[in-house]
Amino acid sequence: AARERARERFFLDPMRPQSDLVGNLAVSCSQSDAVERIVASETGAVRERALAVTSLERFAQCPFKGYAHVVLAARESEEQHELPDAREEGNLGHTALAAAFVATLDEWPRRPRDARAILSKGLAAAEAALAETAGHAPLRAIVRLRVRESVRAVLARAIEDDSWDFLLAEQAFGNGKPWPALQVTDDRTHVWLRGSVDRIDRAHGRSAVRVIDYKRSKSTVKDSAALLGETALQVPIYALVASRRLEAPATGAYVPMQPRDLATETKPNVKAEDRVTDLARRDAPGKPSEIERRVLQIALDARAGRFAPVPARESECTHCSVSGGCRKPRFAMAPSDELEDKEAT
Repeated sequence: AARERARERFFLDPMRPQSDLVGNLAVSCSQSDAVERIVASETGAVRERALAVTSLERFAQCPFKGYAHVVLAARESEEQHELPDAREEGNLGHTALAAAFVATLDEWPRRPRDARAILSKGLAAAEAALAETAGHAPLRAIVRLRVRESVRAVLARAIEDDSWDFLLAEQAFGNGKPWPALQVTDDRTHVWLRGSVDRIDRAHGRSAVRVIDYKRSKSTVKDSAALLGETALQVPIYALVASRRLEAPATGAYVPMQPRDLATETKPNVKAEDRVTDLARRDAPGKPSEIERRVLQIALDARAGRFAPVPARESECTHCSVSGGCRKPRFAMAPSDELEDKEAT
């Protein structure tokens, strides 16, 4: 009971005093060494067990969330529903888009582009990929039709953008995939990363590459662009991977998959793309880029056992998959609100 009260007070105190009672594992030198040995093996210390970039993002969103997912391997049970959930629909969309772009690979460098041919070939390939997915219930068929329209909209957007030509789709790296794992190091700390890039484009007529990460909606795209380098790490890391592998300067962008969002978002977010470029660029040979320094700091904090539930944003708790595991009361106020209340009194 005393431990539970201490954990509750942690969330009610705006200063969030950290201790072994509220999530930190390292409480003495000997224990710290043991924690580091165990956690290092789960956080990409060796190439053979590279850390997924999505798992790294969980640590960035909240240390406890990363600990539960990566170290403890906690997972929510998955149930098969008649109507695919958002995650399953997203996976269907990624599969269909990859098929559509790969089937039209030869069409993209041509000028002028044959929009009719790209849409015809691309949609046919997407439909063939979707036909192989499990489930034949009418509601699931409706979702496949919705995914098909998303593919049409993304293809149309790419056709209009003649500064870039499609190159690769669902390009995986690490853990035996076609591209090797990415090593991030400052000669003291080593982190091996693995992942899969939704799409890679090559600049038309110049040496540059661009990574594309598909997001479900315009609001998700906006949030991710605003949090680049903080909790949104995938695109900068993928840009780093693409730059090294293809030996060209790299940038990156988020693209919504909903047709209505693509219809209203007609211009690329140049500010976000420039930010990705800055995050992935090395100022000097052998010197880690900004995104690499961020990766190393997250790994160092995790290997030191710093797993107290202090999210980067309080909104991370709203849809957290391990909500309640950290003992956060549902009525707890955000630290900023608590401080404002104290100042007012």
